[in-house]
Amino acid sequence: MASPLLAQVSSLESARAALEANPNAAGDWQLAEVAARTIADSLRSRSDPIDHKTQLGESSLPRTVAGFFKIATTAAGQAGIPSSTAAKTAVYELLRVGANLCSDHNPNRQALLDAGVVASVLDMLNAYWQRISTSDSSRLPVDDLRLIKTCIGILLNASLGYEPIRSTLISSNAPLTILQLASTLYVPGGWVHGDVEEWKWRSGLSSWGWTAISNFKGDDNEDDGPTPATQSEAKQPPLFEAEALSLLITALSAFIPKLPPQEPPSFDRGTCQDFVRSDLEVLNH
Repeated sequence: MASPLLAQVSSLESARAALEANPNAAGDWQLAEVAARTIADSLRSRSDPIDHKTQLGESSLPRTVAGFFKIATTAAGQAGIPSSTAAKTAVYELLRVGANLCSDHNPNRQALLDAGVVASVLDMLNAYWQRISTSDSSRLPVDDLRLIKTCIGILLNASLGYEPIRSTLISSNAPLTILQLASTLYVPGGWVHGDVEEWKWRSGLSSWGWTAISNFKGDDNEDDGPTPATQSEAKQPPLFEAEALSLLITALSAFIPKLPPQEPPSFDRGTCQDFVRSDLEVLNH
């Protein structure tokens, strides 16, 4: 039985074609938002007898989603982040489509990878980090927090238990980007005097971010006891270099008492980095 959601895919294709001619047409972004939300919500249902996931994954949907991401980020110029409210809302629903489409479905994971969806999502996260690293992260609007969280969510769903995407993201430095965002946008204790809705998104973003990092590390694998020497030699290298140490311990800052200033070390920068790498190795263990 053909999926009735294929009609919504056609609606998305029409909206995408219109936006390619005029990327700032709010009405077409709203049409895309409605169609994408219908698809995303339907894909969450586990009781429907129709195999929507397989049919949609084999359709033009993955390429259409990738096309929307390209339009939204290109229209934003060098920022690489959807700029208008209409575009952000539509992109959020399209991210939900991708995340639900590839959940527990390896062929669809590969389809999203081949269509360029995974690369586009990582590009958006990198663009957000570039913006946040040069501005006040406490002023980031909720709709941007929502996009960042859902970007992480789709990468998590796409890579969970699927080595082609997991290895691609690791080689593209996705773990560091996610660490940077998660550790900067959610600091323990920061919610005390904050807005409840905003900090719920920040909290969810952080949770998904650390879950993704654990997946990249392989922490989701079952513990089968001592690792044979031959397997130990093939163990993947650490995800992070010593420079990431400050990000890894950011979560502890709220619980560390203030200490009087100390004299800087007398070693040169290179020697200090060697010692920091040793510290990081200890923490990895």
